Amino acid sequence: MRTLLPPHPPPHTPRQALVRGIAVPPALLDQLRGSFHEHAMLVLRSSANVEDLAGMSAAGLYESVVGVPVADADGVAKAIAEVWASLYTRRAVLSRRCGWAVFLLRRGEAGL
Repeated sequence: MRTLLPPHPPPHTPRQALVRGIAVPPALLDQLRGSFHEHAMLVLRSSANVEDLAGMSAAGLYESVVGVPVADADGVAKAIAEVWASLYTRRAVLSRRCGWAVFLLRRGEAGL
């Protein structure tokens, strides 16, 4: 018999720490920062690929970082890493698992 969810989700803090340690590619950072006026304040957020699908929603699931000065390259990089790391919050992981389970149930592929 196949189960959809483990009885206890694994801890996500180590994964978040790993992602926070990934360097944002300098070309990406330069392109982003170069797209705004030097005094701009940024809101860095994710855009999930299931935010607007029928039957699934991830709107607001991941973290947003508000008020980051575009002139602060280190702050922008840290904010990006924080948004990326929010992929592994307990809430986000459980939401994706439950969403996938619902998708399988609707298709008749879940073994319960």
